[in-house]
Order: sequence, then structure tokens, then C-alpha cells
Amino acid sequence: MRETICPGFYQDSNEAMVQLDTENNDIVSGTFLKYLDDTVNLTYSGSTDPMDLVYSTLVPLDAYHMYTLTQAMSASTIVKERVTPASTMLLNIYSNNTVKAYYNDVEFTPLGCSEEADYCTTADFKTAI
Repeated sequence: MRETICPGFYQDSNEAMVQLDTENNDIVSGTFLKYLDDTVNLTYSGSTDPMDLVYSTLVPLDAYHMYTLTQAMSASTIVKERVTPASTMLLNIYSNNTVKAYYNDVEFTPLGCSEEADYCTTADFKTAI
């Protein structure tokens, strides 16, 4: 309903939150990135299948915080039109030490990784965060 009454409401609010985060030394995203750095291991072993999921975090939050957190851990720009009132970010790490990230079910390139690369390593991601 807000979208029809106030076009651009979510996009403007999300951009304001990202600006607040950036101008205040990552006040919104800093703790979240520290949490990821502390909980994600550099290497995983014990599986013979390289695509076994060894770490996964699903983070559901309001759109403003989720957009800000996702922007902070993304090497690419998240399309503003994908923002919804309730948003989710999913981070998967596999036994072959690769990382995949999704925002509202759309894959994005994690921080430290290249959009042109076929995969993103856990080491590249952790170094960047």
C-alpha cells in the first residue's frame, strides 16, 4: 500500500539507512560483519562432497536493516527494486570452501569476490569483511 501512496518509499528509506551507516563508521553493519568474521571458518573438512553445506545463516529483518547489511557484505550493487517490507539474506558456505549469498532469493556477489569469477572462496570473503 505504501508503494502506491508514496512511490519510492522503501527505496528512499533504504538509501537513508545505508547513508547513515556509511557516515557513522558502519554503525549498523559493523557488528554484523564482525559476527560473520567470528563464525565463518577459513576451511572446512570431513566431507567428500565438495558442495555439502557446512555453514548457513538465514537472516530475516525489516527491509531497512537488511538492505544495509546486504549492501555492506556485497561486492555488487543490490537492485533497489528487490527490496520488500520483509527481506531475507542467506549466506551459504560449502565444504569446498566456497561462498554463495542471496538477497530475497536472488544471488549476489559477496564482498571480496569478483562478479566475473565462477566461485567465491571463504578466504576472499573473510579477508574483505
